[in-house]
Amino acid sequence: TTAAAQQKAISLSGQMELGQKTWINLGGTVAQARLIPASQLNGNLLPDEWRTNTVTLGAGTGNFGGEITGSNIQIPGQPNSFKSVGAGVTWKTPWRGKLSVGADNINSSGNNPFKGNDSNPLDNGAVPFVKYEVDL
Repeated sequence: TTAAAQQKAISLSGQMELGQKTWINLGGTVAQARLIPASQLNGNLLPDEWRTNTVTLGAGTGNFGGEITGSNIQIPGQPNSFKSVGAGVTWKTPWRGKLSVGADNINSSGNNPFKGNDSNPLDNGAVPFVKYEVDL
């Protein structure tokens, strides 16, 4: 059996040029999701409804840029939300690619509702990432 999800989201993003090769950008997303569980999912550790807010601030010059992202996950009816901050840097390659390196969850507070009940202390640390994109 499977489950379905309903999601509503709105995102805004803007970029301001500061000269020919320098920019800053600001973006954000507000979303609400609700899991419509199948009968087997009763008692599952996943919450059946949540709200997320994300704000991203980025800046760069030439082929190099960086951004900081803050996220908040709120479960309705629970007093505390999960907040985290991530950061990364990006290099725009000469062959229309983008190489990004950074880490999510550099700093966080609250309990991540999607982590489960595993009490491994390493789960609360930063999650490094490397991402490569190419425009075709």
